[in-house]
Amino acid sequence: MTEGYIQREIFADLEQIANALEAGEEPKGFAGMDHESKQMLQKCLLARHWHRYFLTLVHECQGMTSKEVAEAAVSDSTFFGTPPAPVRPSSLRYADLSRMSLSQPSDLLSHGKKSFNRRHCPKRQSRVVFKEVCVALHDVSKFGDAMAALLSCVFALQLMFLAGWIHRDISSGNLYWFEGNGGEVRGILADLEYAKRFRPSDGNGSLDPKTGTAFFMAVEIQKQIHIYTPTVSIDRKNLLGLFTSNDCLPGNTNTPIRRPVVHNFEHDMESIFWLLLWTLLVRFPCNLDSNEERSTFAGVLSEIFQDTSICSSTREGVFREAGTLNNLLTRFLAPELKPLQASLDGLRNVLVAGYMNRKYDSNDLSSYSTLYEFLRMTLNACQCLAQGNSLSDLLPCRSLYLNSDAAQVAIVNLPLQVNKRRRNLSNAGNDDDEYRPVSSKMARGLGHE
Repeated sequence: MTEGYIQREIFADLEQIANALEAGEEPKGFAGMDHESKQMLQKCLLARHWHRYFLTLVHECQGMTSKEVAEAAVSDSTFFGTPPAPVRPSSLRYADLSRMSLSQPSDLLSHGKKSFNRRHCPKRQSRVVFKEVCVALHDVSKFGDAMAALLSCVFALQLMFLAGWIHRDISSGNLYWFEGNGGEVRGILADLEYAKRFRPSDGNGSLDPKTGTAFFMAVEIQKQIHIYTPTVSIDRKNLLGLFTSNDCLPGNTNTPIRRPVVHNFEHDMESIFWLLLWTLLVRFPCNLDSNEERSTFAGVLSEIFQDTSICSSTREGVFREAGTLNNLLTRFLAPELKPLQASLDGLRNVLVAGYMNRKYDSNDLSSYSTLYEFLRMTLNACQCLAQGNSLSDLLPCRSLYLNSDAAQVAIVNLPLQVNKRRRNLSNAGNDDDEYRPVSSKMARGLGHE
């Protein structure tokens, strides 16, 4: 499906919800939602203003369909094992650089050990022209503007939630800041190519391939393991029986059932959390006193924000373990941003509680609707801080791929360019779902081998 098709489908679903509202029928997504969110969404829906939070499609076209694979063709698993081509910077001022870097084979995957029978499906290119000329979030220099853009995009996610759609690729390159000719300013949520309807009807669904940008990917999506894990309490008197028998724990079987992780609405919200944390720690200037402090800071960031979909233990701990994020912010958050520490740690607590309370019931819409309020509260706190103080400008992004390692070491605490991650190799072997994890250059770029 093309981006234009997906956008039209979302807008059609929102139109149906607006018609139902006019008939006095409340959307199912309103269950458990805070009053302020309901009021804002209802106002937007009845006025048919949802298009303001997405790009305006002017023209789209599709090219010729590629040729099918010849019947006599034989798959060669080693053919695409060559290094990636060098990256050429774009000449366009507002071009999104997050797609320019190509993946490299990872040391974690040995070539030749396992080959996949990929289905080379016929494809065709799609070209889309949008009306708005925007600035990607990683190019926005004013802290207040970046927070306002995030707030607008959270509202766009709420609209998608009501329509029953998940975005699946929240990143700094897909959230935009728009300034209209008449002084109108707002954030815009874009890049809907990975968006899809949320339909885990049986509670199990199918195992989604990993999608999105690694820096901002939800922990459950990266690890493909649920944060919620039920525990079984064993009475002390029964421990000897377990020790001397081959029986499994009560309720378990010899082959544990692994519940698939299906991308849901909270995963998009968690991506906003990671994007906000990345902005506060990486893009906001933090003047550390010594080279040792800067080196330690860089090493921690290189563990949290890696250019691979493999979730590090440090990143998982920052999100899952109580106190870890607070300790990180106490040590490394810029003094000007200290008033935001409690809100950010509180948001983490709420998101983890959302996963735990939902357990495996992905169909419980109220378990998602209650969480958006806390995203908005955190971002409102960020905006209030920006309005009441003269904060430093956000640092610009730097390209991940520089000419030499020496040049990379020279930018110890400057942010590196965010890279779009391709989708993971699905069980079906479709080549458009292929993902090649890379050995992150980030640690090396920050002076760590």
